Amino acid sequence: MKIANRMSVFVALSLLILTAFTACQAKADSFTVGVLNLSHDLDPVLDGFKPGMTELGYVEGQNLTYIYHGPTGSTSGLEARLTNISCFVQGI
Repeated sequence: MKIANRMSVFVALSLLILTAFTACQAKADSFTVGVLNLSHDLDPVLDGFKPGMTELGYVEGQNLTYIYHGPTGSTSGLEARLTNISCFVQGI
């Protein structure tokens, strides 16, 4: 049950970040996806996500960059890492 909760948080945060970055870069030639991961147990989720993005035409190293932060180990570290990813993408 604990892994399912973590996976739900991971997926929700990933989608939120993807949506935010996509909205900010809607007309850009390249995109950045920030990934916050709570545990190495959730790495297979990212491993499944990447091929799906490639099928949609977003190819890592060509028009897509992943910023990976993980595993955080707890939800308490997520906010700081999200800020770090946001600053990196915005070039702050």
